Amino acid sequence: MNRHEEALAHADELLADIELSRTSTAKHVLKAMRVARLLNDAGAQRWLGYELDGVPSGPDGQAWMTTTKRWADKDAGEGYWGSSASLEAARDNARSIIKAHSGSVSLSGDYVTIAMRERSGTIARTASTANALDRVLSSVESHVYRFAADVHAELTYSQVQANLFEASREAVDATLASMAGDALKSIASISERLNSGDESAVSQAMTTCRQLIDAVADHVFPPAKEPYKIGEQDLDVTANRVLNRLQAHLHESGVTGGRATRLRRTLGDLYDRVSASVHRPGGVDVHEARYLFLAVYTALGEVLTLGPDDRSKTESRAGDAIASDDR
Repeated sequence: MNRHEEALAHADELLADIELSRTSTAKHVLKAMRVARLLNDAGAQRWLGYELDGVPSGPDGQAWMTTTKRWADKDAGEGYWGSSASLEAARDNARSIIKAHSGSVSLSGDYVTIAMRERSGTIARTASTANALDRVLSSVESHVYRFAADVHAELTYSQVQANLFEASREAVDATLASMAGDALKSIASISERLNSGDESAVSQAMTTCRQLIDAVADHVFPPAKEPYKIGEQDLDVTANRVLNRLQAHLHESGVTGGRATRLRRTLGDLYDRVSASVHRPGGVDVHEARYLFLAVYTALGEVLTLGPDDRSKTESRAGDAIASDDR
């Protein structure tokens, strides 16, 4: 399990803990700090640190006092500066005092009225303190919950994208292992160099991307002398017409309509961009090269995983449309 996977698991547990009131606020803060540390989130570590160690008196601490509704008297600088654990302990103690004073008592004597008044006053003051502490702890809980929810959403989306790319990578690599072996062998080193910001790797990466697109076209629709018909259109599918051959494969696989248009445009844009950067070095920087590299893999993965299911789905939709027209 890598750091992101561990952080996602902890965030999921944290959301459940808060939603089901399974553990204390202090424990929620500790688990949230673990998530923040795994993600190197300095901002979250700062405010979670306030909840672990107490709020500092500087500007950032005072802003956090306001955010978590800790002030009792802001002008006088009075409020609840302690950690979440200390506030929970104080709240629980206040509740115990209220419970102890709320039971049935038997008072008599000359000062019974004074005693009853003092007893009622103690209960009221302690209840006010307990309510104030509850308000602070609820505010802290809400911030921890939002943090966990944001992390969970972000990492879940990231994981979906990673899984999609991994599936595309496996499809591309498995198919091209025997056809573009040299290109595939260089991918790991190129990817590492791009991630490190090596400008000299850009041209090699774009050349590899073009080789991969060419190899996929050769695999799914080998060059042919005879044109391929799509309706009234004759597509030239000779060796140098790479994009035409990919379009023919989409049609042959039963991919039509919006999906065909999207794939055709995506493949065309990617091929044009990587080809341009091969012929005119310097037109693509490291940042763009990384995303072009990813986009090529994802697009080729979709092309390579087209199969009979795509044709049957397309034909089924066409049949449904005809039946609908007949009705």
